Amino acid sequence: MTQAKQVPTLTDPTGRSHDLSGEMTIVGRAVECDVVITSKRVSREHACIRRQGWRVFVEDLGSTNGTFLNDGRILEAMQLRDGDVIKIGDVLFTFHDPDVTYQDTVLPQLEVDVAAGVVR
Repeated sequence: MTQAKQVPTLTDPTGRSHDLSGEMTIVGRAVECDVVITSKRVSREHACIRRQGWRVFVEDLGSTNGTFLNDGRILEAMQLRDGDVIKIGDVLFTFHDPDVTYQDTVLPQLEVDVAAGVVR
């Protein structure tokens, strides 16, 4: 039996997950957007989430109030990592990547701890 591949998601403050299964997901105030945010601080087509192979990027679409990744305003497409926080208008989304492996999350932290002389 073949397992279905899990896809990345954006989770909004209400806990609702937005599937990022398409090549491109448009986030904005317009009803035609894939993820609709009803806030005046959000442009009609505010940001785009793009999948390129196994990588996922967020890009601002020339919005008035900007798109932020982990508190920094983005000026170009930025690659997303599991747990990243994206701010669009006044709404915070958390990016979740189900393909993150143990090596991706635990081993880099272990290397930092060893370099610092800390053993847990």
